[in-house]
Amino acid sequence: MRVRNERLLWLLVALAGAWGVWFGTAEGVGVSRDSITYLRGAEHIGHGDGYVGVGDTGRFGPVDHWPPLYSMTIALPVAAGLSVTQAARLVNALALFALLIVTALLVRRLAPDAALAPLIAMIAVLVAPTILRNHLMAWSESIFLPLVLTGFLKVHDYLARDRVGDLAAAATCFGLAAVDRYSGVAFIAALTVVLALRDVAAGGRRRFVRPLTFVVVAGIPTAVWVVRNMLVASRAHDRPFSPHMPSMNHVRALLDSLSLWLLPQPVPFRARVLALLVVTTLAVLLARRHRARPGSFWTVTGLCAAAYLGFVLVTISFFDFDVNYDTRMMSPILVLVVVYLATVGRRAFARPMAAPAKLLVVLFGAALVLLAGYSVTLVRAGHDEPAQFASDRWTHARAWELVASVPSDVPVYASSPYVTAYFVDREVLPLPETPPGGAGFLLFYPNVDGAGATLDPAARSLLNASAVDSTETVILYRIER
Repeated sequence: MRVRNERLLWLLVALAGAWGVWFGTAEGVGVSRDSITYLRGAEHIGHGDGYVGVGDTGRFGPVDHWPPLYSMTIALPVAAGLSVTQAARLVNALALFALLIVTALLVRRLAPDAALAPLIAMIAVLVAPTILRNHLMAWSESIFLPLVLTGFLKVHDYLARDRVGDLAAAATCFGLAAVDRYSGVAFIAALTVVLALRDVAAGGRRRFVRPLTFVVVAGIPTAVWVVRNMLVASRAHDRPFSPHMPSMNHVRALLDSLSLWLLPQPVPFRARVLALLVVTTLAVLLARRHRARPGSFWTVTGLCAAAYLGFVLVTISFFDFDVNYDTRMMSPILVLVVVYLATVGRRAFARPMAAPAKLLVVLFGAALVLLAGYSVTLVRAGHDEPAQFASDRWTHARAWELVASVPSDVPVYASSPYVTAYFVDREVLPLPETPPGGAGFLLFYPNVDGAGATLDPAARSLLNASAVDSTETVILYRIER
C-alpha cells in the first residue's frame, strides 16, 4: 500500500470516529457525577473564575478532588464563546480523532512492514464500545487516552534513537496525563524506574541524568496542581486514608471489563467470561508455539501496564474503595492490547496458520462485527438522548423550576446536593439529621446511588415533609414548620 493512500485511509477512519462522536452528542454529551464537576469547572475557568465548583456538601469552593486538565481543555472553547456542552462535544470528537491517528502511527513504528496493521488497529479501537462511550460522555478518559498513547509513541522513539527531545516529549505527555487522571502517575513512576535501571546497566559518568530529566519534566504538572491545592484549600487532595481489602466485586468488575472487550453488554456476563477464557487459552497456546520475543518497547510497556494496574489496586485498598477495574479504568490497557495484537501478535497469524490461530481469527472477526453493531446503537442512543444527568427526564424535571422560584432565604436540601446544584443556581444543603428550624424544600432522587423509591418514612416524619411534585427521577418535598 502506498504511503499516500495509507495516510488517506487513516484520515478517513479518524474522521469517521470524530463524526460518530459529533453525531452521537448532537443533543449534548452524557453527564455523570464526575462530569458535573468537569463541566462546571470548565465553565468557571472559561469565565475567569478559576477551577471552582460545588462539592458533596452543596457548597461552592475550589475543586481539589478531580484533576484539572479535562476542565481546562474544555474551558478553551468556552472562553472562545461556545457553551460548555458544545465545548465538551468538540473536545471529545477531536480527542477520538487524535487517539485513532496516534494508534496508527504507533503501530506503523512497531510494524513498518505490515501494510494493513495500522488500519486494523484503528478500526478495532474505533468500534470498541468502551472507547466510544468514553467519548460520548463528559469524562476525562477522552483526552487521557491520546496523551498516554502519544507518550508511549515517544518512548518508542527514545528507545530507538536515544534522543533527549523524545524523552522530554514523552515526559510531557505522561505529566499532562497525570493531571487529567491521577492514575497517570503510575506510568511516570514505572518509566522512571526503567530509565534508572537502564542507566545502571550502561554505566558511565552521566548515569541517572536521563531518568532525572524525565521525572522532573513529567512531575511539573502534578507539582503545580499540588501547590495550587495547598494554597487554595490547605491540602494536596481530599482523598482520606481508608484501608480496605479488595472484594469479590472488584474481581467481578475486572472480569466484566475484560469480557466487554470481546462481546457487548447485552451478552450475559457468564457467556462473556466463557468467551474470554476461550480466547485467553487459545492465545496462550499460540504464544507457546511461536515464543515471539516482544522487544524492549513491549517489555517497558508491560511494566508500565503492571504499574498502572497496581496503582488502581493501591487506590482501591487504601484510599477509595469505590474505585474499580471498570471499563473506564481499563481503557488504556485495551488500547495497548490492540496495538500489541496488531504488531507482535500478528506474527501468530502468518500462513500457514495453526488450528488455534484459525479459530482466533473467526472469534476476533465475529467479535469485531458484534462490537461494531453495538457501538452503532450507542451512537444512535446518544444522538436520541444523552446519557444519565443529560437526559430529558433529568434536564426537564419540573422540580428544577419550582426550586428556582423559591426565595433565596428558604433553604433547599437534597439527598444528593452535588447533583441539585448542577441544575439550580443556588446553595443546596445535604439532608438534615435533625429537624430544621424553618420551612424549606427537599429533593430526593430514587435512581441515584441505589436509593429507595421514596424518602424513608422515618425521615419524612422527622422533617414533616410532604410530596409536592414527583417523577421517576426527582421527588420534591415541602418541609413544613
